[in-house]
Amino acid sequence: MMGIKKIVFSLALASLTFIAFQFVYADQRLIPENMKQVSIFCIFLLAPLCSVFFHNKLFGNTEELIEFGNIKWFNSRKGYGFISADHGDEIFVHFRNIEEKETANIREGQRVKFVTISSEKGLQADKVSFI
Repeated sequence: MMGIKKIVFSLALASLTFIAFQFVYADQRLIPENMKQVSIFCIFLLAPLCSVFFHNKLFGNTEELIEFGNIKWFNSRKGYGFISADHGDEIFVHFRNIEEKETANIREGQRVKFVTISSEKGLQADKVSFI
């Protein structure tokens, strides 16, 4: 879905740039014909590259896949545990990645939703919240 948004954003930016170019240089005498073709080529080459850069800056990276699972075990004193994801993986969870501040009430089998991120030690749950 995010790829489609980037393509549409790229085409819209290229189209707006081309329309602006045609509007500003509507008088054919201002630029030679070969320069016009080079300019059009640059617009259609650079606009998609710029749009990818600006898309991430303007809209952020919202491509997060929310997963569901159950708490397999959690040690409140140590501050970490594991989530048994619905798709079968066991994913590490640290207390700082849990959105609720009270970790003493976490119990085995509790239903959670989370986002899986990759850390230097493997998969880790982030933005964990209870359902």
